[in-house]
Amino acid sequence: MRLSEKEKRRLADYRADYRTVFQSVHGERVLADLCQRHGIFDPCHVPGDAYSSAYNDGRRSVVVDLLRYLNTDLERLTNLLDSPYGDYDPRGDCPKIWQMNPACAVLMMSAS
Repeated sequence: MRLSEKEKRRLADYRADYRTVFQSVHGERVLADLCQRHGIFDPCHVPGDAYSSAYNDGRRSVVVDLLRYLNTDLERLTNLLDSPYGDYDPRGDCPKIWQMNPACAVLMMSAS
């Protein structure tokens, strides 16, 4: 399939937009969060449950496509997953209930 010049420019603009969003400090954290939430490094197979396996694989595949589109350095991403906030621990000053679910703590702190 041959792309017209207009389509090629549009795709180049999309790629530039994705890079602008996800290569910022905040975008990298969001990308790391998407990887964790959607099991990018976890098996998606659920023994005896083809529907759950397909669901998990679908969630995972969206993030994998995004990573490929961005040509993400997986080693850098792994480091970001291990320590998305550097030395800062967002759970340090939050109520005990939030400490049970770190993802919830991050969402609740960003909402306030």
